[in-house]
Amino acid sequence: MVTTMTACKGCGGSMMAIDKNGKPVCTTCAGLSPDSSIPIEVEMPDTWKCSQCGKETTTEALLRRWVVIPFANATRGTYYDGCRGWD
Repeated sequence: MVTTMTACKGCGGSMMAIDKNGKPVCTTCAGLSPDSSIPIEVEMPDTWKCSQCGKETTTEALLRRWVVIPFANATRGTYYDGCRGWD
């Protein structure tokens, strides 16, 4: 099964926010390049690694836990699992 996600063309990060007009916005690189906040569909990798602690998991497990995978970057196969807190 191929699973896709909406990512930012500028940095590959997940489009986790919306602007006042309801359009997706990248919280990582908005306004930094011409490709910032341009949504693209990318194929999700089979395995992901937390960008902070290195814990590995599968796409299937992430989708059971999250509606939107936090700080996901499908092009790098990284996400944040909350290991260092959320504040």
